[in-house]
Amino acid sequence: MKKTMLRITLFDQHSNCLCETLALQAAKSNGSDNKITLDQLKMIADVQVLLYPHGNKDTTVELIGDNHYLHIDRKVGDDYVTALIIEQVEIVELAVKENVVQQRYHLDNESLLN
Repeated sequence: MKKTMLRITLFDQHSNCLCETLALQAAKSNGSDNKITLDQLKMIADVQVLLYPHGNKDTTVELIGDNHYLHIDRKVGDDYVTALIIEQVEIVELAVKENVVQQRYHLDNESLLN
């Protein structure tokens, strides 16, 4: 079964509260049935930049590649550096039989005891 998820790359040395908030929202979306789109994340980012101009000064928010990437850059010195990339990806979810997982768990625990 194919599933759409958000791959999050947060560059900690350049991130700020905006980047961390968007990364958290994307992670929550991956783990729930209430999915958030990159368009919605961009709208959140645009509002945050307007509401908190001091903390988001010289921050750019862009949707790139047919809206498959949300890219946030921040100005550091004279250059802009990447602070956050959220990419929309399709993954294939594999069905795993429960007794195979239980056998693996049993084998792992048995090797720890020996």
